[in-house]
Amino acid sequence: MFDEINSNNFKYEAEIGKGSYATVKLAIERQSQIRYALKIYPRFVLLDPHKLRNVKREIAILRKMEHPFIIKMPFAFEDKSNVPSFNAQKK
Repeated sequence: MFDEINSNNFKYEAEIGKGSYATVKLAIERQSQIRYALKIYPRFVLLDPHKLRNVKREIAILRKMEHPFIIKMPFAFEDKSNVPSFNAQKK
């Protein structure tokens, strides 16, 4: 379900949104300078099996989406304290 990505490859900028499960931040890939909206799920929130199931479902659905008006999710990864997913690519 998760990609082999290192969170150190990104520079995290301002918070651009907040929901009931996660926070969305602007992230810039250091090498390419491509900007992404990074949705971060704190791992302690996902100890609830219901919330974890919802997050896994959201990631699976977004990976399959192909529509011009729906943002793409190029990758998702996890680290020791968070489960971030990159939900939108901005050029």
